[in-house]
Amino acid sequence: MPTVRDRVATAAARGAATAIKATGSGRGSTLPGKVANLISASFLRERAAELPEGFVLVTGTNGKTTTAAMAAHILRAQGRSLVHNVEGANLLSGIASAFAAQGRASLGLLEADEAIVPRAVAALGTPRVVVLTNLFRDQLDRYGEVDRLAEGWLDALRRLEGTVLIANADDPLVAQVARSSGLETLYFGLQPGETAASVPDREVSDAVVCPACGELLVYRTRWLSQIGDYGCEHCDFGRPERGLEAHDLLLSSARVTCVVHSSSPQEERCQLSLAVPGMHSVYNALGACGLVGRLGVPLPAALAGLSTYRPVFGRASSYDYRGATVRVSLVKNPAGMNQTLRTLAALRGDRALVFVLNDNIADGRDISWIWDADLESLLPPARTVVACGRREAGMALRLKYAGVGEERLLSTARLEDGLTLALERGHREIDVLPTYTALEEVRVTLAAERRAG
Repeated sequence: MPTVRDRVATAAARGAATAIKATGSGRGSTLPGKVANLISASFLRERAAELPEGFVLVTGTNGKTTTAAMAAHILRAQGRSLVHNVEGANLLSGIASAFAAQGRASLGLLEADEAIVPRAVAALGTPRVVVLTNLFRDQLDRYGEVDRLAEGWLDALRRLEGTVLIANADDPLVAQVARSSGLETLYFGLQPGETAASVPDREVSDAVVCPACGELLVYRTRWLSQIGDYGCEHCDFGRPERGLEAHDLLLSSARVTCVVHSSSPQEERCQLSLAVPGMHSVYNALGACGLVGRLGVPLPAALAGLSTYRPVFGRASSYDYRGATVRVSLVKNPAGMNQTLRTLAALRGDRALVFVLNDNIADGRDISWIWDADLESLLPPARTVVACGRREAGMALRLKYAGVGEERLLSTARLEDGLTLALERGHREIDVLPTYTALEEVRVTLAAERRAG
């Protein structure tokens, strides 16, 4: 039974959300939760305790929003009611906003920023399942090196009892956290075969040395940053056996198909057809399938649910804009930028690329990460490349050094102006790559065009 303080916190949060939306000030995904947590320090724990099926956490550097959205899509198709911070507001305030807004539900499906996992566990209690997607260098001025995040994860997980991990076996940093946690773990991963050429040695990797003993880590092949098939010649650390594995991948510009093999709890082989491009989408799908499997959804039903999944805003989503197709793909760190560019390189036809680089607090003030992205090798063919955002000049400079000539390179602060420049050059296929806070400008710009139409 909620306390009086918790009821007041809920009412105040809902009032704040109503005011925000009524005044057009935002989507009410953060501030209402700040109000609730300020009024009641136990708000999150009390609300989590009310969930009949408990709650699960999805965390990691990249892919957590999509993984959680995929899991929510599957679970809702099974008739499960959820508290889900669907907007991707994944700090404690965003989680509290979701609890305040969404009322009663059977299960909490909560996305948590990788840096707040210890605080989330302390505030919410013990999760039934935790999905660990990956650990990449991201916003060094806010989070520090990935080793610090891994230590925070491990400290929080070691305090839990009964929690099950769904962990990416192909990321050595994640694998080391999982195996050191003492918790039951289902590992997932890929055997991409010839569909994934090994990345060049110069491509950024956040796991050069063995996380167990500190000696040089040996990669048989890498297909994204430190993601790949690895092992250590000086200790027993190596890529774990996968209980959930995708192979026979077929990648196209709009979708991916593969065979998913499960060896736990029973041997199964099923086809996955996903209307979202890119190898990283398969990782997200495997994490979601592993999660819902621990919640009682059989693998065939999970994959059937994913066949009708469509991407959330900013994650390989497409929109009409003044007669052009605009694709929006969030990029916020070197590994994510590299994978997005690799995916876009598979697309055919004349196109424009629009980079929107911000340095707000939620993006990280330090934009030096753009120099770690391998634009020299991975930048897709494009007749026009536009730099936008608060740091348009820095983005334009990076593109110039990547080999984009003056005849192709344009620069303007406002996204709307950047899209207009692309349209004036006759482009009808435009790929927009925004950083985190730039997503809101993209959303507003596209929404304004839809209203005008």
